[in-house]
Amino acid sequence: MLIFLSIILESHSKIYFSEEFHEGWRSRWVQSQSHIADGEFGKIGWHPGKFYGHFEENMGMVLLNDKSRYDISADIGETISNKNSDLIISYTVKFEQGIDCGGGYIKIFPDTLNQVDLNENSTYCIMFGPDVYLHWKREVQFFIVHNGKILPYKRKLPMIYDRRTHMYTLILHPNNTYEIRIDNDLYRAGCLAEDFEFIDRHYVVDEDATKPDDWDDRMEIPDPTDEKPEDWDDREFIPDPDAKKPADWDDSKGTWEPPLISNPSYAGEYFHLMLPNPNYMGPWKRPMKEHDLWKEKDTLYCFENIRYVAVDVWQVKAGTIFDNFFIGDNLEEFEEFQQRTFQQYREKEEEMFAKIREEEHDLVQRHVSMNHWTVRRGKDDRGHWHDPDNPDDYDEEPENDDDDDEEDDDL
Repeated sequence: MLIFLSIILESHSKIYFSEEFHEGWRSRWVQSQSHIADGEFGKIGWHPGKFYGHFEENMGMVLLNDKSRYDISADIGETISNKNSDLIISYTVKFEQGIDCGGGYIKIFPDTLNQVDLNENSTYCIMFGPDVYLHWKREVQFFIVHNGKILPYKRKLPMIYDRRTHMYTLILHPNNTYEIRIDNDLYRAGCLAEDFEFIDRHYVVDEDATKPDDWDDRMEIPDPTDEKPEDWDDREFIPDPDAKKPADWDDSKGTWEPPLISNPSYAGEYFHLMLPNPNYMGPWKRPMKEHDLWKEKDTLYCFENIRYVAVDVWQVKAGTIFDNFFIGDNLEEFEEFQQRTFQQYREKEEEMFAKIREEEHDLVQRHVSMNHWTVRRGKDDRGHWHDPDNPDDYDEEPENDDDDDEEDDDL
């Protein structure tokens, strides 16, 4: 039985989309034309960057232009739903240029997207990945669109800010939980219902409810043993005893009745003694009912019409490299994919990056040294060049400034 179930699960598991940017990748991606007219249209390149683990295997999609928008998307190939299954979204991004302002996130779009018109206002399903705005914001963005409303992640997710390649992974589980991984290490996990404000209130007052007939909301009841005294006169008005029927009263017009006068013996309304009600149930209030929208709470993780994956970002400083896209529902297949495309090259990339850093450091040191020499070395009052920190650095012959003066005169 277990073997049979395993076969069924394996047969239903699928890699919906993967992209490693090998030869021919451009035929699978469509660049939007939405920002050509305004001059913000950024060009897309293809290379592994200055440092990498393997030149061919680490080729990626590169954003080439400064201060530009990039709107490029790929068709997954079919409209998919993650109902009753995991949804794994993963990719790598490298801010090799040392990004100061711009996005490194991706978006997942529904089947209603027009790829040629893709822009920053296009309706998406999920937005996920790192985002940088100078030194004020360096964090992982995570947004979900639910019933047409963009819902931000309520917790802060600082990103790893360096120039190396990093893998960002989002996993939605059918029990409405999620995982966020960076470099396949668990970074954050939680419950969707708790970390997104899907609705303002989960429960509302049931306006259609009515008070039950047997609901007793009387705090006190009359004492059943208390009886009104026999001489208690609670008549406020009585017939006038001195009134007489007029001699000319015509009984055919009705029975004559004496007019009423105030009762001089009126004792007021009699109130029975009150006792606490043993059956008191408290004030009745309309009950709360589950919000109609919250009836979807069991399917918050689910997206029924996923079709496209896109890079839809603005960057001030170009050079970001995207690679190794994966969308699927099987964790074992994802583990194999990330090991083959990302993990096995990390050590070699780190070695190459260390050499690049050393070269950059030496270049900076030489530049600083030259600037120091230029600033410190100057002329004395006789026109000799010298470095005050180095007595041996002294030009015996002063420069001939007369030629310069003659040239100035000619001008």
